[in-house]
Amino acid sequence: MTNTVPHLRSRMMIPIGLGFLILCVLGIILTYHLQQRLVNNATADRINSASRLFYQFLNLEAENLEIKSTNYLYDPALQAAFLAGDRATLLQNALPAFKRIKARYDITHFYFHLPDGTCFLRVHDPDRHSDIIYRDTMIQAQSTGAPAHGIELGPLGTFTLRAVTPWFSEGKLIGYIELGKEIDQLAPKLHNTLGVEFIFAINKKNLDRTLWEEGMRAMGTTGNWELYPYHIIATSTLPDHPELLKPILNEHKDFHQNTFFDLTDSKQTLRAGCLPLRDAGGNDVGEMIIASDFTSFAINRKMFIILIVVTTILISTIYLGIYLYIGWQEGKINDYHAKLSAEIDEHKKTGQELIRHRDQLDQLVTERTAELEKALAEVKVLSGFLPICASCKNIRNDDGSWEQIESYISHHSDMVFSHGYCPNCAKEIYADFRKT
Repeated sequence: MTNTVPHLRSRMMIPIGLGFLILCVLGIILTYHLQQRLVNNATADRINSASRLFYQFLNLEAENLEIKSTNYLYDPALQAAFLAGDRATLLQNALPAFKRIKARYDITHFYFHLPDGTCFLRVHDPDRHSDIIYRDTMIQAQSTGAPAHGIELGPLGTFTLRAVTPWFSEGKLIGYIELGKEIDQLAPKLHNTLGVEFIFAINKKNLDRTLWEEGMRAMGTTGNWELYPYHIIATSTLPDHPELLKPILNEHKDFHQNTFFDLTDSKQTLRAGCLPLRDAGGNDVGEMIIASDFTSFAINRKMFIILIVVTTILISTIYLGIYLYIGWQEGKINDYHAKLSAEIDEHKKTGQELIRHRDQLDQLVTERTAELEKALAEVKVLSGFLPICASCKNIRNDDGSWEQIESYISHHSDMVFSHGYCPNCAKEIYADFRKT
């Protein structure tokens, strides 16, 4: 007998399981991408907001530098020493003012330049002078005759906010006064104000390694040029930025504005993005990485993933139990069906055997019937009620006519009659004959 037991596991449970698995996978993927998109959008908004506030903050700081520069434009002692070309006297008069503004306003650079852009005095570094300044802020001030400001990349890989103000005496340009503030001094203020982390990564192609290493030694800092393959970190508000940034800066040479990534350690998770870092001339010199604390979101996302995994395991366990239970029931049904099939097959064999015996009996009966019919055809039997005439002893046959008894018996049997006289009849018939 053909096994026609329905396989519920293969026909129902497997498709249901596959459908559930596909739905779970699609749900997890869609949920993850939706969350990722929301996070990226939130990160992009925060980065753009931080970038706008950053440049607004720089403009305010630059305006403050320009305002402070005007305080020295009209100082007669400074003007007299500068016009006289007396560098020592100029340094002596400017140094106290520089110390005050450095302590109060974190101003780190104070220059006096000649009209052709030659540096006459660096108050913050008096031993270096007489070099021509080719910075964009200086070129803008020379070309426009108006104050110019912007961030400039120095040979040490540091960013400095610079404000260059033309210096006039009796309507004649006599030089320029320049004040500068390191971004190192601005980054903590930005961090405290905006609540985000700032990392300024400078592309190495814009620096001279020898000058950079000499500058690091002069500043008492042990910079590691080989820490990252393509960048050096000029400024960072992250205390542990070297290890946090390694996976990103080791992988990327150039960043795009829509590049987002996670900075993760055992304490926190930061969601970061990049913006091009441009100097006062609009040149891309590196990347400004802005990172926000997404630790709570990362924890919630991890808990969500754990919940999804636990739920999936629980449902899968229930499904597996149902699957095994149905398999066990199918096994019992299959065993019962196998027994029933065996019995049916046995009954079929018995029926076929009975049919075979019946056919044999029918054949035997047919043969015997034929033999009997043949025998009956050869044998004629007289039986039943015979009407005999009481006088002449004739017999009435089937068609109602009368015939002699020997004729009737001859027609209904194979008997042959011979005629003669019995002694009594002979005496009676031949009595007269004897007398004669």
